[in-house]
Amino acid sequence: MIRGYRCSSFPAFCFLGLILASGFLAEITAEPGLQQEVFLPKTAPHGFALSQPPELYGTESAPLGDGNIFQFIDGGGVVYLNHGFRAVAHILYKDEAGRGLTVDVFDMGTPGNARAAWSDELICPSGFSLVQVGTEAKAYHFEPDFFLYFVKGRYLIYIHVADDNQSELLMDYAKQLFKEEP
Repeated sequence: MIRGYRCSSFPAFCFLGLILASGFLAEITAEPGLQQEVFLPKTAPHGFALSQPPELYGTESAPLGDGNIFQFIDGGGVVYLNHGFRAVAHILYKDEAGRGLTVDVFDMGTPGNARAAWSDELICPSGFSLVQVGTEAKAYHFEPDFFLYFVKGRYLIYIHVADDNQSELLMDYAKQLFKEEP
């Protein structure tokens, strides 16, 4: 539920307009009296559009609209919780050819927690290349997948494409996300 509206109660194009109009932050109500700000990208990657409304997951004690961390990444959520995890926005984009681009924005509570999560091999395993997207990012290529992790303030951001040919697009989008103001 976003600001009292059920996402399924109005067309997807209205939801995209709501996302773009509200900018990066959406107030999500998990339970009465509890609000969590979740970083949402202001713009889609070039040539892509939202394929569904963003999914939002919180902690076990403060679940968000789609549930808690364990419903998002099963048992792997413990590692994120150990680093101060508060919420994650899971965003899926598609282009006209049907290719997907995934963005997961993990709110780790503090920049230090986000950096510690980025440094944890249980989250960001070895085998990466360091690349620059306005900050250091860990890039991975497991043919045909290409993905990277980087830190932006208190957020650990993961972006992924399943087509090596889109790795440059992914890098450009990461640079765009890093520059945008929350």
